[in-house]
Amino acid sequence: IMNISKSLLNLMDDQDLTAIEVSRLTKVHPSSISQIINNKRDPAVPTIRMLSEGLGLRVSEFIAAGE
Repeated sequence: IMNISKSLLNLMDDQDLTAIEVSRLTKVHPSSISQIINNKRDPAVPTIRMLSEGLGLRVSEFIAAGE
């Protein structure tokens, strides 16, 4: 099971990034970042791709960060 919230939180911690910084890097709206982090929203595939690419990762690497 993919845990996108955990992936994002782990990567934010590893890269010392805030939600606002992630939003700027990925072009994903800050409120969406907040909802993903707080498990209030499951992002669609295009959003996962934007998060991955904005953080300099392949989608598989992004997802693996939550395992």
